[in-house]
Amino acid sequence: MDDDDVGALLRDLARALAPAGARVPADPRVFGLGEPRRTIALEDGLFAVVARGAEGLAIVERERGVLAAVWGRLPVSTPELLWVAEDRAVDLRRGVPGLVDPAALFRRVGVDRGFATAIGGEIGALLAVFHGLEIDDALAASLPRRVSWPEPSPLLRERLPRVIDDPPLLAAIDRALERLDAFDPPAADRRLVHSDVGLHNLAIDPTSLRLRGIFDFAEAALADRHWDLRHLLWSGPAEATFTAAVDAYEGAGGPPIERARVELYQAATAAGYLAYRDGVGPGRVGCGRTLAEDLAWTRQALAAIGEGPPDATA
Repeated sequence: MDDDDVGALLRDLARALAPAGARVPADPRVFGLGEPRRTIALEDGLFAVVARGAEGLAIVERERGVLAAVWGRLPVSTPELLWVAEDRAVDLRRGVPGLVDPAALFRRVGVDRGFATAIGGEIGALLAVFHGLEIDDALAASLPRRVSWPEPSPLLRERLPRVIDDPPLLAAIDRALERLDAFDPPAADRRLVHSDVGLHNLAIDPTSLRLRGIFDFAEAALADRHWDLRHLLWSGPAEATFTAAVDAYEGAGGPPIERARVELYQAATAAGYLAYRDGVGPGRVGCGRTLAEDLAWTRQALAAIGEGPPDATA
């Protein structure tokens, strides 16, 4: 299935899923079109995951291993692998139950400190268990030793000048990337990480607003556990999310969290999203933000590590 024409993709998928007895709806939601790993929402909470090319096959194969390793071992639900095609290019999975609405949840943590504290605590408790999981040697050998995002620093340095013409900001980002590349975390902190823990990959009970599930393990890695907290560092009332997550993580037996390390990872991540705007117009939303919003986030994250003042009006 190397054709990303939606019609062709869905026709091929229908044929591939026939042995599993699963049906492709007439107009399903398709995620990741054009990427090595694509997800198609079916019916009754089922999803098809489709690999594209050798890179996609490797990603999906690793993700299967992670799903098997975490199934039934976490305090919340994870996707259930139901069936794998003979050529291993298609999975049938049962999704996690609950509400997935990251924009609404982010708005809520920004005004409701109680919710921010509650959801942060549940995420921290989940991560303490997740990072404590022991995995077998075969899975460990298959996992990358570096999170996939941000992309390597040389690539960011190449792209950023095409996105912004701001020498002081580019210099501050360069210093942050130098610090990131020079930092070698302790070996004991290298654990199985999800690497993209955030409101966009969590399912919430729509009534109780309790955390019900976590999904999308495609970027899992064997890396510093601090990476899994980088998307929880917010300002205002939402800051309670990170504080509660750390308290719950350490209270559940997780090793101490170094905020400065998470802040460095967040700064590099923000710069990575800014660089990813290469070729994207300033008014267009890329990865959920406009250029002005990406600039404000990058400046704020850099300020947190002492690399320049925040500028929320950029």
